[in-house]
Amino acid sequence: MTPATFEQMVKVVAAEKVLAKKSGRPSKLSGEDQVLMTLEYWREYRTYFHIGISWGLDETNVLRTVRKVENILVKSGLFSLYGKKKVKELDLDTEVLGVDVSEHEVERHKKTEEILQWQAKMPYSEITNISQYKNKGNYLYCSQEGKDT
Repeated sequence: MTPATFEQMVKVVAAEKVLAKKSGRPSKLSGEDQVLMTLEYWREYRTYFHIGISWGLDETNVLRTVRKVENILVKSGLFSLYGKKKVKELDLDTEVLGVDVSEHEVERHKKTEEILQWQAKMPYSEITNISQYKNKGNYLYCSQEGKDT
């Protein structure tokens, strides 16, 4: 991105702020900082949390700011990506990379017969009023106050 493009983005955001209704608390960040933060999000693929730490903001404020700037820039119509047809016409040397991102089942320990029987014996009301815990082996057994299992 060229500095001229950045300046144009800042001008579009500033023009939108002039037209926008003034409500709520004003932003801590200037228009340039808001555009720069949005570009950081796009370019670096960082989470809102990490960007918030860098800028001294809460991640919710980062989310709102990025969305606001994105909407302003899209609404302006000055900034857009090429469509499929235009990219094919450019005849660029492209490489395709396939990444397997399929989901895998989470491995969990199987419940033993003993645990299943214990859960079946104890009524729900007793389970919610548990105040004592005893660790026997690899499993955590629970009992009500004054009663042992």
